[in-house]
Amino acid sequence: MKNNQAKFLLQLLALLKNRCNQSWLFLSVLISVALFGCGTGSGPTSITDPTTGKTLNLIWADEFNGAALDANKWNVETGYGPNNDGWGNSEWQLYSNSGNNIKVDNGNLVITARCDSGNCGSQNGSVTSGKINTKGKFATKSGTIQARIKIPDGRGMWSAFWMLGANYPAVEWPKCGEIDIFEAYDKYSTYNTVHTTLHWFDSTTSNNMYGTSGHQQYPDFTSPTESKNSIKTLPQSLGNDYHVYEISWNADRIIGRIDGAEYFRKTIDPTKMEEFLKDCYLILNLAVGGTLANDPPTTGPWTQSMYVDYVRVYGSPPPTEAGLFSEAKTDAAVSYASIKNSAEWSGDSAIPNQTSTDVTPKEGKYVLSVQYLNDKGKSWNGVFFDFGSVSVAEFGSYFFSVDTSGFPNFKDIQIEFKDSPTAIAGFAGSVVKLSSLTPALSGNWATYQIPLKSVAAQDLSKLALLGYVNPENASGTRIPGTLYFDDLYFGVCTVPATVKFAAASYAANAKKATVSVSDPCAGAAPTSVKVRNGTDQIFINVTLNSSGSGTATVNLGATDDITDTILISSGATLTASYTGASSAVVTGSTAITAPVVSVVVGDVAPKDGFVYLYATNPATVIDFVGARDYTVIDNWGSGSTYNFAYADAVYNPVVAITPGGGWGVNAGVLAYTGFTPGFADTYSTLHFKYKGATQVTVNFSNSGTGLAEIKKENIYLASSAKALNNGWYQFDINMTDFPNTTVYKAFGIFNIGSTTLYVTDIYFD
Repeated sequence: MKNNQAKFLLQLLALLKNRCNQSWLFLSVLISVALFGCGTGSGPTSITDPTTGKTLNLIWADEFNGAALDANKWNVETGYGPNNDGWGNSEWQLYSNSGNNIKVDNGNLVITARCDSGNCGSQNGSVTSGKINTKGKFATKSGTIQARIKIPDGRGMWSAFWMLGANYPAVEWPKCGEIDIFEAYDKYSTYNTVHTTLHWFDSTTSNNMYGTSGHQQYPDFTSPTESKNSIKTLPQSLGNDYHVYEISWNADRIIGRIDGAEYFRKTIDPTKMEEFLKDCYLILNLAVGGTLANDPPTTGPWTQSMYVDYVRVYGSPPPTEAGLFSEAKTDAAVSYASIKNSAEWSGDSAIPNQTSTDVTPKEGKYVLSVQYLNDKGKSWNGVFFDFGSVSVAEFGSYFFSVDTSGFPNFKDIQIEFKDSPTAIAGFAGSVVKLSSLTPALSGNWATYQIPLKSVAAQDLSKLALLGYVNPENASGTRIPGTLYFDDLYFGVCTVPATVKFAAASYAANAKKATVSVSDPCAGAAPTSVKVRNGTDQIFINVTLNSSGSGTATVNLGATDDITDTILISSGATLTASYTGASSAVVTGSTAITAPVVSVVVGDVAPKDGFVYLYATNPATVIDFVGARDYTVIDNWGSGSTYNFAYADAVYNPVVAITPGGGWGVNAGVLAYTGFTPGFADTYSTLHFKYKGATQVTVNFSNSGTGLAEIKKENIYLASSAKALNNGWYQFDINMTDFPNTTVYKAFGIFNIGSTTLYVTDIYFD
């Protein structure tokens, strides 16, 4: 609200305060509308940091003015957490992507915790809620981060607006860092109190909170002074109205505020709290019960909702480019102490010259020439820019140009990034081969771009060395010669993203399609793809690897966004749309043709293109000739026993596998043996649903017992599978993981441990 509007309302309040109750009620409504609105506007494009006086620009926001949650900005988290334990806090709720739990309504994000059955229990599917995050879509390491929220204040509610390090889960908690911008809960507090908390790791201390050695927290709840100075208690419940919760964050400190009033401040020690010098992503959730909230009512039904009017992030955008060896890009620069010769580390010599005029520069007057000598018979040679420690994490790509005219028979070289100034031997760092990149050509100069997301194995917030190592010829032999480099700089990633279907067309009776995404500028990240059939649309989750590539399955059938299913028909076109890291929207499409009958070995009539061994749906045909062509279901000597008619709360029937000790350790094993050798050779994917442990091993073999047995087994983590309801996971395992499919005649699904395992819907396609 503008200042003159506020002054007018206060003057009006003073004039009418003593008038009749009816006038007072009308005025209260007027003031409430003016101050708090309905959440349908947009925020200022800049604000002034009250601590520094600096102007901060709006760099990211969601005003929740659309009809649904913006999948280009938010991911929806589901389940009971990666360890199926209530997100490490013994929370009750099952996070769901249902519209009953997460929706956008009247300019608000509405996250609702609910118990619809009236019989409410912990982690049994009866209590559901919502959790969203911006991982892979937005992260920041500074600025003013704020949200306007009205919390629920019913018993057992735990509202939170918080941040995790963008390197999670590759870097585990608390080493990734956590900033709780605000939390409100009722177990050790009241809903009148707002809390801000920081979590990080410091191995030099003995703090062991939450059972994690080295975990540090501010405030330390055992310190009355810290606790008192890091919370704010209002005279009324926070649930009575909307409040603006925010932090102001820079490299020196984090300040917490509510409605503009500061109540939290913590200085960042860069030697012990480096987590808070790196990017973090945003999270909004409404938890139920757990370590900081009371148990909710066990009878109902009941609902409790958190309303979020907006989320806004203000900051100073990072520079778009910074020169390394460039005479044109000098406004911002990445400074280095020297260019090191490999001979300094007992390698062969590689002599750099930063003022070479041997070739026409790409820009400026000079080029960097490097003469690779191979003069000592060592195993490597190259040059490294020695930074000490600099941050380039805010940039998208590293650009450089190479002239090979002075290097006969040159074919390839490796570009190496290191976050440590040591360990040169063995090249412990992220290595990119020049031959893996596509250049832009201009005369003798070839310009290359390396998306920095693809070197995620190194911490680019403290880059120590960047080098050009081991030039070689077409046969991979290291050779001598001279390379010329010019116009080296860090800048905005411009590698275009693509999205496409695996096939140019799919039959109208197909059951599944595959969508692939390539976005090197995004790197390893969860993201989403919108799929449309011309009328309906769904969003499917795609997890990108470090090179920015990933695939996902689209189920084809009656449209259901929750199960990633969309309806297709002959003559239609299926379109996939993806918003890349550069914010450009790319599309791919596939045609839907007339139905065809799939021919799959083992598929019995009625043929559907899938080969089932076990299924939840009793109408599913169990395939193979005569219902099966295997001889036995076996426990492979593990002593495991089975209940093939177990009724789970979600799926019925399932196979319940009770582990045995026949291997000398407890193990639960379900094996199908005695197939015709090579039975799996025509299949592309093994599918099954699984519950009961955090990982599963799949073994294919020719069932021999001697040393000549041909077998392959792989361990698959539940965290890499698709999370379903109530602890279930969907595994879709590519048969290329198993190289000898022409001889296999048995396969098994098992896990080491004493936990009962549950498996259902086992099939190939």
